[in-house]
Amino acid sequence: MSRPIVALHGVGTARALWHHVAPRLAPRAFDAVDVGALALECGDFSALTQVLERRCPPGAVVLASSFSTALALALAPFRPDLAGIVVTGVGPLTPDDARRTYLRELIPAVEAMGPEVAASFVDALMPLQAAAAAGGDNHATRAELLALLLAPGRAPANVALLRLSLPDLAEPLVANRVPLRVVHGRADATVDPAWPASWVEGAAAADARLVALDAVGHYPELECPGTIAELALELMAAAAVRGATPTAASPASTVHSA
Repeated sequence: MSRPIVALHGVGTARALWHHVAPRLAPRAFDAVDVGALALECGDFSALTQVLERRCPPGAVVLASSFSTALALALAPFRPDLAGIVVTGVGPLTPDDARRTYLRELIPAVEAMGPEVAASFVDALMPLQAAAAAGGDNHATRAELLALLLAPGRAPANVALLRLSLPDLAEPLVANRVPLRVVHGRADATVDPAWPASWVEGAAAADARLVALDAVGHYPELECPGTIAELALELMAAAAVRGATPTAASPASTVHSA
């Protein structure tokens, strides 16, 4: 018996975002969801959340990146059976007008995404300077993110995600009973450090913990996938101690770009 993993990518990326994490969790079933394609089909945040709620097997661990962290938190109160949720690159719990305007203004840039715009995004999301300061070199990982941002045919799916109306997440956070790990890359220039802290502080009723990583940007799943896998395994082990019932294992899926 084994616990499955359901992984949700954010705007600008695709299922391949998780291809460094998936092998570290084999042979467990790993469902890297094409969230952008589902957003195109659903056209509504609530409808998309319901689809994802049905897609998560009992006892699963949910991994969510960036924009999709809101989806993971929104479905949590309806799925207390989940073994846990790991989120990276979170936004504010209560999106204000400025945040909603910022997301809307991203749409033209995403629709016309070219090498220069993509490179500027990568500079903010995954700074070279931070890696160098830590004695590392993330050129290869930055190139991988750039390829995801420039993947042919992804613009409609990314725009569909940006057009979703984000809800206030403070209420679902309070209602959440699923263990939560909030991963924050301290080198991520797009995330206010107060946002991940507020996710943990607001989750007083759940087992919630902030994991802050030095010299890491917006995508820990690309930059330090071993850490994400370890957190998922930790949540699985804790669920086993609690006595939650896992599902039977199925063959681990291969993660492809979509």
